[in-house]
Amino acid sequence: MVNLQEKKYANFIQDSSVKHRMEMFDIEERKNLHIQNLINNHDKNFNEMKNYYNDITLNNLALISSLKEQMEELRKQSERNERTVTEVCAIKKCIM
Repeated sequence: MVNLQEKKYANFIQDSSVKHRMEMFDIEERKNLHIQNLINNHDKNFNEMKNYYNDITLNNLALISSLKEQMEELRKQSERNERTVTEVCAIKKCIM
């Protein structure tokens, strides 16, 4: 009888140990899957943010370039206007 109980106890310990290892393996798998999902979501969100800010940077650089061109055109137009004013003043002085 004692021998039978010892065998049942040993089987119970062995079954419990196997069950414990299986549960730990399952928990470890779920943990690893969750970590992988977090990493993937982080990478996706990081790339979206990077693309967003790169687009802003490119748009700002294009705007700066456009404004530089406008400034150059305005500078040239201002120089032409100054020359015209100088010529008109010279002509008026000749007439007077």
